[in-house]
Amino acid sequence: MIAQGQHSVDEEMARRHVWWEEREREQRAQRTAQWRKARDRLFALPAELRRTVRQLWRGCPYPADPVYLLDLLHQIAVGRVDPHRPP
Repeated sequence: MIAQGQHSVDEEMARRHVWWEEREREQRAQRTAQWRKARDRLFALPAELRRTVRQLWRGCPYPADPVYLLDLLHQIAVGRVDPHRPP
């Protein structure tokens, strides 16, 4: 009964191939949007603070990922991280 509702191996592999490509495209688009959002927030800062944040970002142990940059910018905005005296 269960087997009747399942795809054949070849059908499933073809389905997953299409799904994988769509998923990869969606993830790349999402990551691109996150980088754009992070850059927009970064460039909205005053020039001196922006330079300080960029230096902090280059030297910090975070992965080069837009989510981490967005979090750093948020932490600075809410006062949890002082960019002039980072943790």
